[in-house]
Amino acid sequence: MKTLRAIFVGVGGRGRTHLGPWVAHERLDVVGLVDINPEYLAQARAVTGLPPGACFASLTDALAAVEADTVVIVVHAQLHGRFIREALEAGKHVMVEKPLTCDLAEAEALVTLAERQHCRLMVTQNKRYLPAARTLRRLLAAETYGRLGFGHYVNYKARGSAYPVSDHMHLWQMAVHELDELLATIDRPVVRVAAREFQPVWGNWPSESTISAVLEFRDGPTISYLSSSDARAVGHEFRVECERGALIHRANRVGDEGHLLFVSRAGEQVLALDPPVDPPGTGPGMAELFARYVLDGVEPEISGRRNLATMRLCDAIIRASQTGQVVEPAGEAVLQPV
Repeated sequence: MKTLRAIFVGVGGRGRTHLGPWVAHERLDVVGLVDINPEYLAQARAVTGLPPGACFASLTDALAAVEADTVVIVVHAQLHGRFIREALEAGKHVMVEKPLTCDLAEAEALVTLAERQHCRLMVTQNKRYLPAARTLRRLLAAETYGRLGFGHYVNYKARGSAYPVSDHMHLWQMAVHELDELLATIDRPVVRVAAREFQPVWGNWPSESTISAVLEFRDGPTISYLSSSDARAVGHEFRVECERGALIHRANRVGDEGHLLFVSRAGEQVLALDPPVDPPGTGPGMAELFARYVLDGVEPEISGRRNLATMRLCDAIIRASQTGQVVEPAGEAVLQPV
């Protein structure tokens, strides 16, 4: 196979972020467009040059009419599972916007289905590929400043309005990115979780906008996690305490890569961020990772199989919040009261 032919499901909003890179990629080709919004389809046709006959209101119709190898899914998170299943059952590879699904059991079943169908499944969890995350990952893995002990990850997002209605909307729309980044940066599994999902006192969203959690990683490091999409102002700080000092990443504007500090008794040092990985954590980077996965057999960190670790952590946060207990990811045993 020289070129990977794709049907895009969801071509407005976030879908446009992926559509352009696919059109520009020399080994990827867009052959069909699916959306229920005629305006979005018209805009996507302008980007792709496709005729009206390549536009459909359902994936079922597109699969029946268009020869394709893969399906790219960029729709409401609650709909991911049904479209992934339909695509896999038709023998198509799948690239899906995060989260994989909004249910762990469904995600595990879809990964099993993909393997049975000999299809590739990839989730566009791109935050783990950004320079700050990769720099911290390298420094922690090498124990450049000694062993990791503890720290905190805090993110304030001033979104201004709720996400599309769903249960656990902040978890599935924002926190899933941050938790995936944490797993990649610390590069070891979480073994125990205490958590609470909640609304601030002014909150009026249909479901929880904020999460507070304590994450215990294998071999002892513990991270306090606080994240909200209903903050009054933007802010981000990820701080880890190592034996010889603290690594602190801060960013205070949307889209700002921020700066990384090493702070100890000897003073403060600004550290340079590593250059972007190849491919980078962008729309073009996600397209390239998927092309390499399907056409070259190079499995990315964000394959469906590997993304189950992130899904299990999200599931643990839900269970810990609902029960008020400390729980194990991917395990049903309740360990102790919080």
